[in-house]
Formats: sequence, C-alpha cells, structure tokens
Amino acid sequence: MRIFACIMSASLLNAAEIPLESNDEALALALAFEEGGDLEPSSKALPFISEPQDIEKISLVAEGLRKVFVSHGNVHAGDQFVPQHIPAILTIAKKLVSKCDSDINNLSGKNLVQVSESLILMTNLYDYVLDGYCYEKTPKTLSDIQGIITAQFLRSSREVGSYASGQGTQVWAVTIALALNLLNDPSVKDEVKYTLIHHLVDQSIEGMITQGGCIQGFVNRGFIALMNILSYYL
Repeated sequence: MRIFACIMSASLLNAAEIPLESNDEALALALAFEEGGDLEPSSKALPFISEPQDIEKISLVAEGLRKVFVSHGNVHAGDQFVPQHIPAILTIAKKLVSKCDSDINNLSGKNLVQVSESLILMTNLYDYVLDGYCYEKTPKTLSDIQGIITAQFLRSSREVGSYASGQGTQVWAVTIALALNLLNDPSVKDEVKYTLIHHLVDQSIEGMITQGGCIQGFVNRGFIALMNILSYYL
C-alpha cells in the first residue's frame, strides 16, 4: 500500500510517514499547505480562522488524528475518533463557508449526489492536472475517476445515516465548498490547486478502488481532507 506524508501547516502536524496495512481500506493523507507561504498579492482575500479557541481545537484534533493513524495505519482506526470530533470541526468550517461567495455557501447545504457533481466539475476544469493519474501504479483516466466518484457518493448517500449521526454529508459538502473557494482564489498558487485536486480525488475514490467503499471509510477520508484544507485557512 501507499506510504503517505500527513503534513499540516505550522503547529498542527509534523511530517509523519504513515505505513498502511495491506487491507482493503488504504488511507490517503497527502495534502500539505504552508501557512501563508502560497499567497500572492490579490484583490481577493481568503477568510481565515482567527479565534484562538478554534485554532486550538483544530490543533488538538489534528494531533489526535496523527496519533490514531500512526498507531493503527488504516482508515477504520478513526471510527471512534472521527465521529467524536466532527461536530466541533464542522462548526469552525461553517464559519468560513459563511464568509464565502453565495454559490460556495450554498454548496454546503447540498446532498451527497449534488456534492459529487461539484467535485466532478472540478475534475473537468482541471483535467490536465489528472492526466496520467495512477493509483498504486494503475492508471485511471478522467472517465474512470468520475465514474468512481459517482458510484462512491451515490452509495454513500444511501448509507450516510448509519455512521457519525449522518454528518458525513456535511463533512463532504463543507470540504468541497472550502476547496472550491481555494480553487477560485487568484491568490492561491497553481501548485497548491493542483495538489488539492489530487488530494480530493485520492480521498474520494480510494475506498472503491481498493474494494472497500464503506460509509465509515468514506466519511473518515472526508474528515481528513477537511482537516487538511482547514490548515490553509489558518
């Protein structure tokens, strides 16, 4: 299985290579943003997390995630930790979304099928970034990727109520909303946007592509993607 570096900005997570067990539930932890390092002068300003208690909460949850997955190394290691911390992290994330443009704000209220359509639109806009995409040395075309995204989100829309009090829909909706906000911002470097697209594709298709696809893995991966994206807003 892959070995991923989970790197979050500043004081959150130190670089840590996480070996994954050889099972059907490989976990992608692959997005890295340096605080402020990828901003360029622009007339548009990203919203930032500024309240000390929110910054502290994100730091504590990020450290907890690192410990959980370093210790156990597969996506189900978070089956207790993730549901416990979704409510607090969603509260922080929604504050950011509320400061975004209305079309992005509205995305946070969509269902999983609608969210998947927004993600597929992202992959269309950045198809050149995904040219040559491989998972475990197995090439995946854009059509392959989009088909897997559609299947995963459709399946999860039927199962989402059975895990984490049904909050998986909001986890993915807010994740995609905040990702879209970064992609739309001219102050964010292209390299960051390309990394972001790859990260979202990894997290959204890995369950199905490894013969998994269960709701726990889907929501846990979405939560990890959200935590990594939030690090850019610090």
